[in-house]
Amino acid sequence: MRTQSRPRPRAALAAAAAGTLLAPLLSGCWVGAGGAGSGGDAINVLMVNNPQMAELQKLTAEHFTAKTGIKVNFTVLPENDVRDKISQDFANQAGQYDVATLSNYEIPIYARNDWLHEMDSYVAKDPEYDQQDVLKPMRDSLTGDDGKLYGQPFYGESSFLMYRKDVFEREGLTMPEHPTWTEVAGLAARVDGAEPGMNGICLRGLPGWGELTAPLTTVVNTFGGTWFDQDWKARLDSPSGRRRRRSMSTWSASTASPAPPSPVSPSA
Repeated sequence: MRTQSRPRPRAALAAAAAGTLLAPLLSGCWVGAGGAGSGGDAINVLMVNNPQMAELQKLTAEHFTAKTGIKVNFTVLPENDVRDKISQDFANQAGQYDVATLSNYEIPIYARNDWLHEMDSYVAKDPEYDQQDVLKPMRDSLTGDDGKLYGQPFYGESSFLMYRKDVFEREGLTMPEHPTWTEVAGLAARVDGAEPGMNGICLRGLPGWGELTAPLTTVVNTFGGTWFDQDWKARLDSPSGRRRRRSMSTWSASTASPAPPSPVSPSA
């Protein structure tokens, strides 16, 4: 679908990825539902610089522009920067972009503010696309309070624990099927230095929601903590919050690896 050169309501397509999602800015596909930032046969896209999105940029000319005649102008930024720019553009209704990569954290909030365009109508028009192929937790997280779909995932993320089986076997250690964080910390301390230059565990540590806070939330929840209660009162100073902070601080100081100098992707 070609974009319109006339002014449009400020809502855009959102590209989602439960790590990154394309959202039409009123959200989620390559139609110009954005503002006056683009016109004619061009759309403006603001997206995170993850490897998957960089690959999308490389493929666009051959697989999209050549078939549709629509030029795509990309603005590609690191995660913290793109979040700031997206929030500013959406909140101010600046209309600079037609499509943006959002996470499933922003999608329901932006949809509630009427900043995103629903995507059900586009899905219904494509008989070859089956929305059920998207995992249900992702579908649910991209659905607004009104029951409408507001984003499509390019990839998904989840928290999980990986460990070196060969190191554990050599050290005579066994990973429990459902380990607690306390057990993980103890095991990490046992394998710390098991090989030259080996740290017991590697954790995310860059400042930012996607780089640190989102995965850290799973740790907070496991300790019985929460960031806020139902009345939006901060709960980090609750007993469970203090236990989590003490445990993570001790653990990180003794067994965590410092960040590599040149990570492939801050949010990978």
